Amino acid sequence: MNDADLAARELPPASADTLWQTHKMFAVGRLSGGIAHEVNNLTQRVIASLEVTRKLIRTGRTIEAETYIAKAILSVQEVSSLNQRLARFVRPQAIAPKEMSLNAVIADLEDVLRSTLLRTIRLEIAPAADLWTTYCDGGQAEIAILDMVLAARDSIPGGGTIAIATRNDACFEFARASQAGTGPRQFVCVDVDAKASTLAGSFDRAPPSPAPLPPTTSVDDLHMVDRFARAYGGELRRPVEANAGARTALCLPRSPREA
Repeated sequence: MNDADLAARELPPASADTLWQTHKMFAVGRLSGGIAHEVNNLTQRVIASLEVTRKLIRTGRTIEAETYIAKAILSVQEVSSLNQRLARFVRPQAIAPKEMSLNAVIADLEDVLRSTLLRTIRLEIAPAADLWTTYCDGGQAEIAILDMVLAARDSIPGGGTIAIATRNDACFEFARASQAGTGPRQFVCVDVDAKASTLAGSFDRAPPSPAPLPPTTSVDDLHMVDRFARAYGGELRRPVEANAGARTALCLPRSPREA
């Protein structure tokens, strides 16, 4: 498949740039609580290190004081790094689809995710080693995954574990829905699962494929994720069984260059 074929696929219109930038800022607003908490922790570490440094200098223990000065500098650098990552994330970007790895998208987003989750929530990431590539916009993919993680975070206010895993998926249901005899369509999926700390059980790195959502369904604040997935021929899925938890799956078609 050549570039012209790729360009012919259904993609978001140019006006979607503004829509996605607005939604990105909304997501940042949802991040602000976790970011403020992280910055406060780092600030307290700086203050504590400087207080100890002052006491050591007054007693002439300058060599020991250098250790705490180094700790303070490290905390300031962490705040600066967090600010730079956040600034990069909110920078306006035109929608530019290309072939990419969702593992790479998650790796770029990991620091932002970890800095926004409270210490009562553990983040686990399990990237598939043999993950196929997909064709989409990287900025939109970041926001979609962030939305899924925030929805998972909000489902476990008392703390717990959020697990992110990637996998390849061959879905026969999509093939039957499109046309007979085509065989299974191949998807690249990102699973996000939330487990409250009081619940037993572990995350299955390759759970059974959840059922597709109805076209008109919005799951909490995941309507933009569903919109993004459908624009590229994919689906936002979640289990249909009762008490399935907050597991969601973003599934995008395997890159036509690779298939």
